[in-house]
Amino acid sequence: MKGGSISGATVLDIAPTILAIYGLPTARDMDGRPIPGGLDPGIVKRVERETRLETYETARAPGQSEEPLRSPVDEELRERLRSLGYIQ
Repeated sequence: MKGGSISGATVLDIAPTILAIYGLPTARDMDGRPIPGGLDPGIVKRVERETRLETYETARAPGQSEEPLRSPVDEELRERLRSLGYIQ
């Protein structure tokens, strides 16, 4: 969109609009919608008819361990912080 203003949009519409620009679907748990005035009408129609994802959240899935993933870097970092006196 060159210059001008868009009415009726809220901050909740920003993420869905950015996803639409990149051709990605919005998620069902998103409150906003792509801002039509800021996009090519063909993009908006395509995104609206695509299957929506349930979520983009990365929260733990049901049945998944609550223990965070560990890496060798974690232990190295802990030892380094310990040697510097930041942790015991």
